[in-house]
Amino acid sequence: RNNKNEYYIPKALLIISKYPYFTTFHNICLILYNDNKNNDIKKNIPVEILVYFIVNYIPSPINNNINLKIFPKEEIKIPKLTGYPYADFNLFEIINEISIKEFVKIYILTFLEMDLLFFSPNHEKLNLFMFNLYILNYPLIDTPHFWNIRTVSKNGLETFIQQLTLFLGVNTDYDKNINLTNFPGLNYVVYLENKKYNLIKVRENKESEKIDILLGYVNNILNNKKVNSNFLFLYLSSLIHKLEEIKKEYEKKYKNKKCSFFYVDENIKKINRSIQEIFYDFVLSMLMKMSKDFILDEKSSSIIGNKNNKYLELSKEEKIFLDFHKKRKDFFLSRNCPVHGQSTIVHGYVLDMSMDIY
Repeated sequence: RNNKNEYYIPKALLIISKYPYFTTFHNICLILYNDNKNNDIKKNIPVEILVYFIVNYIPSPINNNINLKIFPKEEIKIPKLTGYPYADFNLFEIINEISIKEFVKIYILTFLEMDLLFFSPNHEKLNLFMFNLYILNYPLIDTPHFWNIRTVSKNGLETFIQQLTLFLGVNTDYDKNINLTNFPGLNYVVYLENKKYNLIKVRENKESEKIDILLGYVNNILNNKKVNSNFLFLYLSSLIHKLEEIKKEYEKKYKNKKCSFFYVDENIKKINRSIQEIFYDFVLSMLMKMSKDFILDEKSSSIIGNKNNKYLELSKEEKIFLDFHKKRKDFFLSRNCPVHGQSTIVHGYVLDMSMDIY
């Protein structure tokens, strides 16, 4: 106050955490904001002091569940973390930002660990969409492809230095004039704001031609067209059918309610779990199919390549799929990957077998 004038300085609260409690942190910030406006908390505890104690004295959710009873009108529940990814946001609402079929095609490219750039001016949607793809690839997430998920600005893209693979968000609208010469392995980008087709081809070469063939094949399966197939039709048909069933269930229960990414009730938690299980089953089915590339040696002491393995009756597109998969995984198999506890290798992946599934 100076000369009887009052000056108001805006304050911002930012929570930085290694724990993926998106909705929990959103709700805490929302309560603090609303209560500070209404002076419900402020009359007892200054908001700065409350934030200080929240940050410094709440224990980590590693050993136990946590129930916060620090707010007069609401209890915040933080579940114990396990090795299985916890989705503390509305998974389906993120997927539903684009068509389910487009999401599955993008998912297939991330499963094959293709270089991808994701574009959207909505920073919140962009980050959650990428994190969604990450957790739905479980248990195949301990690879360099997913180690450095991040988002940069349009200017930051120009100075970004790629290491190994590319899984990067760009917080801007996609423009075909954006310079992508720094990313020679990039063939497709994902533009989340495109209402019809979210995958955009940015480069013509032999690899992109093979990806085109594979994506056309996947699109035919997703549209229930007859294709020659040994395994992909079965697995992808099951995946899209189950997702469509969840969509019907979701829209039936929430047809009169516009849900945000951070609206999570008990029913949405169940839907989250169902979505994760659908993709988990898909990944395990794929691993069962492709794990024949490796066998135990005669002494059962180490894993070696199976020189006698031959995939029978594969379509041309399935051979392309397996070639992409094997090429990427063999590359990472030659590198040292940090793991914790007991581990095993499945077609080039290092899996942590000490993880709990909640």
